[in-house]
Amino acid sequence: MILTKKNAFYAAIVVQALILLYLIIPSDKNHPILDFTRSSLAWFLNNNEDTSIVLNTTHACISLKPTIKHKPGEIFLVVLVISKALNEDAREAIRNTWGSKKETANDLVSYVIFVTGCTPSIHLDHEVDREASKYNDILRLGSQEDKDPHDIKRIWHGYRWAIKYQPKFIIKTHYHLYVHLPRIVQWLKDAEKPDKLYAGKVHNHVAVNRNPKKPFVVSEKEFSPANFPDYCAGPFYAFSGKLLKDLLDLERKIPKFNVEDAYLGVLMKKLEIEPTDIDSKLHIEGQLGNDVQSWTNQMYINANVIGMDLQPSSIQYIHDRYKGIERAALKREGA
Repeated sequence: MILTKKNAFYAAIVVQALILLYLIIPSDKNHPILDFTRSSLAWFLNNNEDTSIVLNTTHACISLKPTIKHKPGEIFLVVLVISKALNEDAREAIRNTWGSKKETANDLVSYVIFVTGCTPSIHLDHEVDREASKYNDILRLGSQEDKDPHDIKRIWHGYRWAIKYQPKFIIKTHYHLYVHLPRIVQWLKDAEKPDKLYAGKVHNHVAVNRNPKKPFVVSEKEFSPANFPDYCAGPFYAFSGKLLKDLLDLERKIPKFNVEDAYLGVLMKKLEIEPTDIDSKLHIEGQLGNDVQSWTNQMYINANVIGMDLQPSSIQYIHDRYKGIERAALKREGA
């Protein structure tokens, strides 16, 4: 829209009206108009490019985005951790362990960003607002999480946000995994890798599920071949930031289906990018739980990523084990 004196005049009227509503309605009461006003003012003042606003029966919820001080091209790695609003305990565990500033503080700039959505709960959304204000690490899509059961909208929202900063690498993972970031960063930095990396636990020749009674069904209309191209499993994968533009261009042309990781594999195949299997460095299986407490030190040494379905206490336990192993190694070297 072209900015004219007339448009500027109307914009000023709208802002004044919002401020008036904000002042009239008591701030200690939950009121949909007040919340809409707060959200609208927050969007206006933050110049948020995502104008999505979810209007619930009790409140309004807008998108949130972290403030990044580094310029495009200065960031080595962005880790997008897909979570839901209610996963605050898991986010806190990650901040205190593998995603802490201490773990990401090295000569290569890395960011750990939590990607969430809106909920029907005014209290939960306001808790996320406060969390985002405190930590500046939450990217919230302005749409309902329950309408995104396979996390696809949130994941692609994360990619669209990340491209503005042109990171050298992107990692997508989930809140219930442990990622040994120093090792991953070192691997991305030093290993001999393809110029355009796409790496994770590779699934080969997976048959497309056509049975609507089973999860992750994909119709022939959505994807006609009987098998998916080889792709990296969704809980954890890494790829080169230089692929983001081409992926986002393709994403606008090729309709999504509800198997997020396989869909990315389809796009990578279109770009003629072959997945690199790093399964030997990943220990990803469902319902791992307290089993990690029976692991030997060598099992920890062999794994750079551990999950899935870890509770916050298990994430802390894994972190403590890694630190104990590293301290013992330094002690042996100094002996």
